[in-house]
Amino acid sequence: MYLAHEFYKENGISILLLKKILFIIGIIFLLSFVKIYISSQIYYTSKIVNDLQQDVTVLRAEKKMLQHNVEALRFKTEVLDVEIKSSLEPPLAAKGN
Repeated sequence: MYLAHEFYKENGISILLLKKILFIIGIIFLLSFVKIYISSQIYYTSKIVNDLQQDVTVLRAEKKMLQHNVEALRFKTEVLDVEIKSSLEPPLAAKGN
């Protein structure tokens, strides 16, 4: 009966070489897993950043619209104040009498 060590030597593969090959394959799998994990984390983080950037753009547009509405209401209020004040004052002709 052949021992495993003798069998590998007869075929040109030693146990030490087999261990080295398995170790290198393990390192390659480990590095591949780390690369895939980091890539997926970057992808999901960039999705979140993109969503936040879209929200910021929408909020800035809404802010401009609201500022425009506030200015329009201020102008309308000023015009109404002038109209109310002018209607409360007695006419100029009546003052002179």
